[in-house]
Amino acid sequence: MRKSLTLLLLLSLAAVAAEAKVADKKFWITVGGLGVAKAFDAGTTARYTPSCVETNPLLGPYPSTRRVIAVNSGYFAGEVALAYVLKRVFRRHRWLGKAWTIEPVVQGTRHIYFGARNIAEGCT
Repeated sequence: MRKSLTLLLLLSLAAVAAEAKVADKKFWITVGGLGVAKAFDAGTTARYTPSCVETNPLLGPYPSTRRVIAVNSGYFAGEVALAYVLKRVFRRHRWLGKAWTIEPVVQGTRHIYFGARNIAEGCT
């Protein structure tokens, strides 16, 4: 009985390993880029001068560094989870299989833009 359960477990693990990995190199590069862009934006937001006002309603007009880190960390975790689930669910679909990249790329671009805008306006 024990040998048959062990064999069944090994066969099921082999079947799982045979499937394409969801968290592959492309996934980690994409969400890593999002993380870098989000950290850049958060870093410029956390160093605001008193003459600048944050426009994100979740952070408030003058956010503390703790609040910036907490809100951005929570959103980043949600974005990574969403990308993972979308990639996993639609991995066999012809064009929806690439839909998971849309949100991280768009949000990463926005974070780079807003971080650069913070620097250009002299808010850091």
